[in-house]
Amino acid sequence: MVNNYPKIMVATTTYAPMEIYLKQFLAGIGRQTYKNYELVFCDNSKENTYSEKLEGLGYKVLKSKPNPVIHTAVRDAMNVLRDYFLKSQYDLMWIVEQDQVPPSKTLEKLVEANKDVIGISYLLNKNNDIVCTHDPKTHQIITYSELQIMAHTQNK
Repeated sequence: MVNNYPKIMVATTTYAPMEIYLKQFLAGIGRQTYKNYELVFCDNSKENTYSEKLEGLGYKVLKSKPNPVIHTAVRDAMNVLRDYFLKSQYDLMWIVEQDQVPPSKTLEKLVEANKDVIGISYLLNKNNDIVCTHDPKTHQIITYSELQIMAHTQNK
C-alpha cells in the first residue's frame, strides 16, 4: 500500500482474437482516475505472438494453456492470475474483461467501497454513459444519471 492507496492488480484474460478490442480496452483502463494499479494479462493463445506484442507495449503477461472449451480456458487463466496475485505485492485484484471499456471512475469507486468482494455490472449507451445496473438486494434494474456503483459484500 502506497500512501494509504492500495496497489491494484488489474487482471484480464486474453487470447489473440481479442486483439480487436485491445485499443479501446487499454484506453478505458488508461482513463481510470485511480492510478495505483498494474495491468496484468493472462494469454492462452496457441502462439506467443500476441503475448510478445503485449509485452512489447510494456505490460506484464502471464501464460496459460490454450483450451478449445472457452469456459475451461477462462477458468485456467483466472487460476494463473489468482496464483500470481497471491504471490505478489498487490493489495487488491480487479478482474475486468478485455472486451469491456470501464468508465473512468470505476476503479476509484471500487476502492472507495472498501469491501472484501464487490461485483458490478452495468449497461452503457453509445456515449459510454452508464444507463442502468442492478440492485444486488432486489435484483431489479435501476437507472443512473451519474456513475454509481452498487456493491455487495461476501464476508470471509
